[in-house]
Amino acid sequence: MIQKSANEGKVQGCRICTQAPTITPLLFADDSFLFYRSEIEEVMEVKAILQNYELHSGQAINLQKSGIYFNSNVRVDKQEEVKNVLGVYNDLSTGKYLGLPSLIGRSKKTAFNFLKDRLWSKLQGWAAKSLSKAGKVVLLRTIAQTIPSYAMSCFLLLKSLCAELERMMNNYWWRSQGTNRK
Repeated sequence: MIQKSANEGKVQGCRICTQAPTITPLLFADDSFLFYRSEIEEVMEVKAILQNYELHSGQAINLQKSGIYFNSNVRVDKQEEVKNVLGVYNDLSTGKYLGLPSLIGRSKKTAFNFLKDRLWSKLQGWAAKSLSKAGKVVLLRTIAQTIPSYAMSCFLLLKSLCAELERMMNNYWWRSQGTNRK
């Protein structure tokens, strides 16, 4: 229905550059991303499509779990108008999707600080326990090194962030060796 509306010119969609094709919906297993302009006609068309989908499929869209994102060029009063028409008030710019930040912004370092925080909390919890060398190796290899792997499969992380994560793991290993640091 969305593609039909896009073909008829009722919904515009989004382009990442002038030569790129227009993206209207992106559909995943149980998630959908809809791209359209903040014009009331398009918003009403999208709302009608979603209501039609609910009517025919028997599946209700949870508006409390739904989010919305606006380009920085959209006026605040227009944003509020669109939010009120759709009934969606969650801002995607500050949220996460599948455990990763929805929007990165200018600073990748601040966007991925949660990886450092998560690793730091794990390492602090392990430092309180008296573990053998083998136990520490297993924890470092199976848990600590896998914390950033999902983010790395989706994004190119900064070298400085990777070096900092590695430094944190090295400090945990070498501090736990006691006086015998060779």
